[in-house]
Amino acid sequence: MHRIGRTGRAGKEGNAVTFITPREYSRFKYMREKAKTEIRKAKLPKIEEIIKTKKRRIETSLEDYIKIGLQKECLKMSQELLDNNSPEDIIAPLLQHSFGDELDEKSYAQIEDAGVDKKGKARLFIQKGKKDGLTPKKLANIISDKCRIKGANIKDILILDKFSFITLPFHEAEIVLSYFKKTNKGSGLYITKAKKERGKE
Repeated sequence: MHRIGRTGRAGKEGNAVTFITPREYSRFKYMREKAKTEIRKAKLPKIEEIIKTKKRRIETSLEDYIKIGLQKECLKMSQELLDNNSPEDIIAPLLQHSFGDELDEKSYAQIEDAGVDKKGKARLFIQKGKKDGLTPKKLANIISDKCRIKGANIKDILILDKFSFITLPFHEAEIVLSYFKKTNKGSGLYITKAKKERGKE
């Protein structure tokens, strides 16, 4: 958050890049909501894409040098080299000397795509319990009907007097939290992530 803020410091504009791991996805969503902004998800480029982009930049840079004008000494030296060598034999060593490491695939480590952890579990806290007429079956039905989640995915339902707990796969838990955040008043349920399962009443 701090570095993102510095990108637009003093009225300036720019692009901020945030790297997150699958385990940090939940915290990232919270940060995005607090910042009240949309952060576009993107994948890290492959090695081939990186090298292709670097080649385009080198070509553009060389074309810019040609446009602004070349030094006479450099033009003279290039002509002398061309008298005894082919253009390819001259340009290739110059590119290798100046950009060899940047254009060598061995200089890069391939980073595999990592998806959000959908196998993990999340424990949710519901601010309703037995005193509100809530039962395991009723709670499971509400979650299934409202969020289109299979009942089999709703595990470890615990109904206490004033509040309750359920466990869901991480992805489904995010769907439930998102839905009930928008419809708390209408549904009568207040659902959040359980920081630590609170003691039984």
